[in-house]
Amino acid sequence: MNSAKNDGILSFSESGNVLTCLFLQEKMNTENMGGAEAEILSRLEAFKGGSVVFDLAKVSYVCSSFLRICVRVSNKLGTGKLLLKNSSPEVKKVFKISGLSQMLAG
Repeated sequence: MNSAKNDGILSFSESGNVLTCLFLQEKMNTENMGGAEAEILSRLEAFKGGSVVFDLAKVSYVCSSFLRICVRVSNKLGTGKLLLKNSSPEVKKVFKISGLSQMLAG
């Protein structure tokens, strides 16, 4: 298992053909997402696996920048290869309103 951090915002781990990105901040606002997008896309380019999981266990707020990252990653990977798990009710509501609820696990 390989892992790396990005200024306390992200933590990555790889296991088999799955790259997991744990978001460490409660709020995924525009300020927090500034450097995170580049780091995520860079890790995605180097990753030779099949699926990516965004673990949102610590997140209670997401901004449009976070939604954009999710769409970009999903488009890069292909249908069904990005999964968001451990979403709070507030985050689930944002994804439902934006029409992106298919990315959410359970």
